[in-house]
Amino acid sequence: MLISKEICINGDQFGAVLAPSKYKITALQLPLGGRNLIVLKANKGYGMCGYLDMGAAVKFGDAAFKFSGAASIEEALEAKVSECSPAAAELGIAAGQTVKQALALLF
Repeated sequence: MLISKEICINGDQFGAVLAPSKYKITALQLPLGGRNLIVLKANKGYGMCGYLDMGAAVKFGDAAFKFSGAASIEEALEAKVSECSPAAAELGIAAGQTVKQALALLF
């Protein structure tokens, strides 16, 4: 069953407290086989699980990053970025950041 949620993430990862409404993401979770496909969509781009192809995101010029090892939306928010597109890197996203930190840079 598809799960779709709007989630406010905390914007204080960089020492500045920002209005929570500024950090509202759309989170999607869809069961496929034995795992879940998870996408976290922000204003300027998105985070995606290992099911999705970074090559396509790069081809289309998307600001995207990838994470893995998350079975739920909640686990995805605590995961680490494993790779990102050039457009996402231009916004300050890098491998090793938390997904929440990367999402905050997509607003």
